[in-house]
Amino acid sequence: MPWHAMRTIGDKLRHEYQRVCEVLLWGIVDVYADLLKTTIEDMLDKHSDG
Repeated sequence: MPWHAMRTIGDKLRHEYQRVCEVLLWGIVDVYADLLKTTIEDMLDKHSDG
């Protein structure tokens, strides 16, 4: 997972959302959604109490 890029886009979405290109954002979602979902699920499994 490209964590630096994830932090960077997170900052843009939180603080500069009015300047985010929707087409570019959707392209990122299209490319990385499955990887991000898998990564989040793995993290949740690793840190769950059961």
